[in-house]
Amino acid sequence: MTGAPKPLTQPEKYGSWALVTGASRGIGKCFAETLAARGQNIVLVARNQALLAQTAAELSDTYGVETLILPADLAQAAAFIETLEAATAALDIGLCIANAAVSHFGQLHKSAAAPIVDMLNINVLSLTLLCQYFAKRFVRRGGGGIMPVSSNGAYCMLPNEAAYAASKAYVAHFGEILHFELKSRNVDVTTLFPPLVDTDMITAHETNLEWDFEKMPFGFGKKIPPGIIAEAALDALGRRVRIHPPASIGRFMWLIRRLPDGARYRMFDYMFAKGVSPANAWR
Repeated sequence: MTGAPKPLTQPEKYGSWALVTGASRGIGKCFAETLAARGQNIVLVARNQALLAQTAAELSDTYGVETLILPADLAQAAAFIETLEAATAALDIGLCIANAAVSHFGQLHKSAAAPIVDMLNINVLSLTLLCQYFAKRFVRRGGGGIMPVSSNGAYCMLPNEAAYAASKAYVAHFGEILHFELKSRNVDVTTLFPPLVDTDMITAHETNLEWDFEKMPFGFGKKIPPGIIAEAALDALGRRVRIHPPASIGRFMWLIRRLPDGARYRMFDYMFAKGVSPANAWR
């Protein structure tokens, strides 16, 4: 983050507290930092209690905000919502960033069922129940904001990531419809579509799968700092149905969403063949 922190556009709507899932690293941590810089108290949700505690201490020390850590396994969706309700009932939460997600790499017919089930529980079921919970809460409250985090992978042909890409396509359509369902209730819903972001998950792909994203053409493999994504997303909250930051990638995704399926496949077949190890590309 650079320069003076921007305030939230409608602080009275978004309350004094925000909740961020997947808040211990990556985009989620940057969301927490950006919101804290803008004066929001933060409920931080993730699996790793030690990392959550460290992040919470950093936010309190740096920005003087209050924090609450909520260690949780989002693969256990119903139990998570019960824990969340009990822990936050007294807080004026007006903003929910549904960011937590995991990926699964591998051809479907060669994959075990358990990691796919866990991924769908986190990426789809827990996100849905979390947004439902806060939709009800914000309607009763008289306003609020929800940001489901999808991925540009929702519209891309990702080799060997069919279930992951499909989970993000679910979030894309879910967030778009929720935007219009809640618009008349003074609840803003803007869905974020991150590009390739410089996070641990992407680094793991490069390390474990011997990928080199920088070799992909058209700048598609350029890794964007997560802080830039969080800033742009919060600036778009309440103003856009969806946000594809930065602008250059947003224009590229606008085109991709309009291509026929065969053309999209050929494009991504070509691009991934340049930066992905042959055994893990389409070919």
